[in-house]
Amino acid sequence: MALSSSDKEPISILELGEFDCHETSGNYRILRGTVDLFLSPTTGKEKGKRYHIGRFSSNQIIWGLKSALKNPPWQLLATATPDTMLEQWSWQEIEDALEQIGPQEAILNAARAWERTLLTYARAHEQDVQLTPVTKDALRTQIFTFYQNIFPLCVKTVHLEELCALEHAQNLKQIEQQRLKRSYEDMLSILHEIPAVHQVTSEEDSLTPCIWHIADLFKIKLPEKLDIKTIEDATIATGVQFREITLSGQWWQKGTNPMLLMTEANHFCLAVPKPAGGYELIDPLQHKKMQLGHELAQTFKSAAWQAYRPLPQKKLSLWDVARFSFWGTEHDLLRLLLVGALAALLSLATPWFTAFIFDYIVPNGEINQLLQVILALIVAGAAAGLFQLVRAIAVLRLSSKLNLNLEVAIWDRLIRLPAIFFKDFTTGELTIRATAASGMRHLLAGATITSLLSGIFSITSFLLLFYYDARLALIATASTVILAAFTAIISFRQFYYYKITQDKLAKLSGIVVQLLTGIAKIQASGKEKIAFAQWARTNTELKANNYNANWLQAILSTFNAFWLPFLTLIIFAYISSRPDQLSVGAFLAFNAALGQFTSGMVGLISVLGSIIHSLPMLKQTKPIIETLPEIHSGKIDPGPLRGKIEVDNLKFRYAPKGPMILKGVSFTIEEGKYLAVTGPSGSGKSTLFRLLLGFEKALSGSIFFDEHELDKLNPQQVRKQCGVVLQNSMLMPGSLYENIVGSALLSQEEAWRAAERAGMKEDIEAMPMGMHTLVSERGGTLSGGQRQRTLIARALAKNPRILFFDEATSALDNRTQSIVMKSLEELAITRIVIAHRLTTIQKADLILVMDQGEIVQKGTYQQLMAEPGLFKSMAERQLAEQPGISS
Repeated sequence: MALSSSDKEPISILELGEFDCHETSGNYRILRGTVDLFLSPTTGKEKGKRYHIGRFSSNQIIWGLKSALKNPPWQLLATATPDTMLEQWSWQEIEDALEQIGPQEAILNAARAWERTLLTYARAHEQDVQLTPVTKDALRTQIFTFYQNIFPLCVKTVHLEELCALEHAQNLKQIEQQRLKRSYEDMLSILHEIPAVHQVTSEEDSLTPCIWHIADLFKIKLPEKLDIKTIEDATIATGVQFREITLSGQWWQKGTNPMLLMTEANHFCLAVPKPAGGYELIDPLQHKKMQLGHELAQTFKSAAWQAYRPLPQKKLSLWDVARFSFWGTEHDLLRLLLVGALAALLSLATPWFTAFIFDYIVPNGEINQLLQVILALIVAGAAAGLFQLVRAIAVLRLSSKLNLNLEVAIWDRLIRLPAIFFKDFTTGELTIRATAASGMRHLLAGATITSLLSGIFSITSFLLLFYYDARLALIATASTVILAAFTAIISFRQFYYYKITQDKLAKLSGIVVQLLTGIAKIQASGKEKIAFAQWARTNTELKANNYNANWLQAILSTFNAFWLPFLTLIIFAYISSRPDQLSVGAFLAFNAALGQFTSGMVGLISVLGSIIHSLPMLKQTKPIIETLPEIHSGKIDPGPLRGKIEVDNLKFRYAPKGPMILKGVSFTIEEGKYLAVTGPSGSGKSTLFRLLLGFEKALSGSIFFDEHELDKLNPQQVRKQCGVVLQNSMLMPGSLYENIVGSALLSQEEAWRAAERAGMKEDIEAMPMGMHTLVSERGGTLSGGQRQRTLIARALAKNPRILFFDEATSALDNRTQSIVMKSLEELAITRIVIAHRLTTIQKADLILVMDQGEIVQKGTYQQLMAEPGLFKSMAERQLAEQPGISS
């Protein structure tokens, strides 16, 4: 029942005008419109300037605070929109109304809303302020005492805002100076291979310049102003993933990826790998670079952070990914090509010396020269062996770098993709697609590179064939062309089967994961045979395609085995039939060169076949690399959120030709308010939540967080300040403590506090291992209510600025729900809750009633119960089913 009085005359704000609450003894209840409160100094150079404290709407009360403070140097000005209507109530009338049950509840709710608004403003700059319960006893004294405590904190917040504004202006000036400085540095960098050392702006700031250097190395564009205080901030600002490692052994000699090092004095340095091995150290405090050796390495702590380059934040092709994979491997590739070329030249020694021995030394009996030739062959063999060793080491280094660059980048890309991406694939399918990157790494490294280089450099042996006999060389060339053509025909036919195989493998993997996840339900319903049949059908199709592909591979292997003896037979037949004969030495040399050439070409053709076979597997990664990551450059950091949310004409459908799920939804929730969303199933409530969290993109319309459009904000920074419990939220394997704190660095005391607020404390205390009780996957060892309360505790643990609950208390009993709801009422943060239970939404500041994608009603509980409509019918039905609920 709302606070009302039939004998009071409504007062227009145009009639009343703006007023100072510090000079007003009466109280004003808002009948219609909105009232804004401003703090304004009465002295000093800021005299007359206004600072917005909060906004109040219908059924809320602006309290008269005369005599609450003695001669305050500030005004608390109340101003309103022109259509606002007020109703004046004296303190005596308020006290009389508190004796009646209906008006009492309305007055206490208005008092709580007033306190929450002031608390929200005072907390805007991380001030630790707690909400005190409001009771009907001595309400005026409670409000005055609260205001006496909160007023200096609000003034402090005003001063902090002024400091922030001044700092912002200074930052803008600093950004202009940095931009000019970096422009000069960019112009000078043309003359230098390595950019100049980024200098620090303060003695404490050593992390930021290190991050600038990493961005330069990884070719990542950053904004002019960076606010980096932790490694996590660096990841958010740059997209670079950092892995904490422990340094051991002679780590400074094994340069791989850039590393952040920390000195005993707790300032950061950057170790950059050198092409020849080892690291170069960049010290931002000393503004210099130096070689990192044993003595210098001992000055750093054992903990370090290795940086991994992310994939470019754009739509990528397989060629882009291949180029990315070879980043930082230029010197290894050059070394590989150089060693391969030298080995190819040395390979000519065997045919040449063979011809020399049989055409000159043996006929002439030149034993001394034979010894010299043998010695030369031994030296050439030893050199070729060393070249092979160097090449193997280079290939190993290259393979390791490909592994570091590619696999980490693919998985990093996957976890940064928007939530809508994951709706199109099962877990098993995503696993296959993500691990396909390993296939690309194996394709690009190891034996593949070795065979590819051997095939390319066998061209020297091919040219030597023409030196000894052009006609025989042409026969070998024609034979090689036939081999290549046959291999291509078979490989492209295999490509068809491998493509189907990969698709079936992804589908089968998804089916297996789903069957194993739901095995308990399958057994409970006795559907094991149906589940097996579903798996067997797809598995049979997979095996059939594998059989066809392997049959073609057997044909190709047989042809390859037959080809070389057949080529040798043709050459012998041709030589025996032609009139002019080759010398013995030339013939043996030709055969030696032919063996080298055919060996290289078989390896090369085999590699090309492997590439064709791998294409279907590599194409599995295309959805991952072609989808833009959710967090990409250009998004801005919203800073600390105050909690105001505006939704303007929001329209949305899941498919281009599908039904409209949301049809022009609009509403505003002020900071610190409690918004409830209710309505029948399928009305669009959960879809609205997904849009508010940035999981989906609206067809039209806008969402604003603190006057900033959500599409332009960094969604990770927004969600970081939100506590969320969705309908399909699940627990992860681990302890209860790990499930509650997540990735946040929270103590056990903070976890216990969150559990208490979620009504889970007694349950955890009753468990033998307490907070360290292990939870199975999806929380199977807990009851439905315990799982839900643990999720609520997780949402509350990090003290979010905005709370999103989607049927978060549906599995709770009445006692536990009352504990949770009481905790929510004490929070001076914005709360948005989807719920059907009346006990959850009765005390909401605003209730939205949705039906078929539209807001059909809005108002407080009392207002909606007083008018006929969907909400009243839903509430009456629930009251009839649960007569214990108060109306």
